Amino acid sequence: MSEPKRSVYSGTPPSGPGIFLSLSKITNNKLLSDDLFNKWYNEVHLVDVLATGAVTRAYRYRNKNPEAERPYLALYICPDMSAIAGEKVKNIPMHSDLLPDGKSIHELVNFDTRFYSTTQEFVKKELNQQDLFPVLMLAGMQPKDGAAEDMDKWYREEHLEQMSLEPGWKRAVRYSLIFQVKNENDPTGTEDAASFLTLYEFGDGNKLGMNVEPLDPMTDWTKRVIGNTEKIEMGIYTQIKALP
Repeated sequence: MSEPKRSVYSGTPPSGPGIFLSLSKITNNKLLSDDLFNKWYNEVHLVDVLATGAVTRAYRYRNKNPEAERPYLALYICPDMSAIAGEKVKNIPMHSDLLPDGKSIHELVNFDTRFYSTTQEFVKKELNQQDLFPVLMLAGMQPKDGAAEDMDKWYREEHLEQMSLEPGWKRAVRYSLIFQVKNENDPTGTEDAASFLTLYEFGDGNKLGMNVEPLDPMTDWTKRVIGNTEKIEMGIYTQIKALP
């Protein structure tokens, strides 16, 4: 298995456009309610992240599946990923008067935070809307050793075109993992992220349910790629907040 990058980033400073995202779940329901968590995230944390100047847009989504391990997804658009190494990003506050007992948010919530560089954007026609569309399908894939090139070719020559035929489809963007930061209070409770991520955006008229369903019929190339994949992460999310 080819190893995904993870933990604290110590390589060559990243550059170029990308995103960072955070999947989260409350771990102390006695102290932190869902409503208070969302209030902190929407009114405090997103504002703090935007104030760093590293990102231009901030979004939050909720997994459509109520049984999802981490029901919330925050996603930030970063025009130049070199900005994530700045002191302002490193010093984003993790305490707030909203949080109970003076605790850090990391004592109340498990975060799986990932930083990605953009590798491909696929659209069928020019879009006037730069903002993310209200429904996201997330697909993370970790190819087996030697299978990454075939997976990339499959995306570029077959799969993205197939997905574009789905009702309500608007855009797909592919990313490569730069590094992953696991929850500081429970690093072993977070699995390694897949090295490759695709975000499919959908608008009105989509037929997406709670869970990702395979395309039917499934092509031989798709079967081969899946057979050569070590790990697949999937989820469907609906937008609950966008800033600014």
